[in-house]
Amino acid sequence: MDKVTVREKLDQIQMRVERIQELMPDDFPSLEEDRNTHELITFSFCLAVQETVDVALQFSEKGKRPKTMKESLLNLRNNKIIPEELAEVLGKACGIRNVAVHAYSRLELDKLYEACTKHLDAFQSFVVHIQDHIKALECDAQQ
Repeated sequence: MDKVTVREKLDQIQMRVERIQELMPDDFPSLEEDRNTHELITFSFCLAVQETVDVALQFSEKGKRPKTMKESLLNLRNNKIIPEELAEVLGKACGIRNVAVHAYSRLELDKLYEACTKHLDAFQSFVVHIQDHIKALECDAQQ
């Protein structure tokens, strides 16, 4: 694991979340009407997911790279770095990201809206869990 890279990516996740919060309208119809805003939110959401997966990959076993983005998060869960509920929410975020990137015309904007208004804190929770895990590793290394 490259701690510098992980810390930079954690900062990027926090920046993306803040950007989504700044842009998110108060209601779904407003988001639906404003294509520029929903495209910017979609882009920031995709980047937050990608940075999250990039961090997860830093904790993958050498030679055992996960086959999917979701699998990288499940590996963190299996290694007790993040809780199961968090892995599930972030796994769903990966699905939304995949649709946005690979089949944008099929993106269900209501799912993106729900993810960004009800589950955005999952990214913040992820950051905290990773920071705590790094601190624990540093403490173990000092002993």
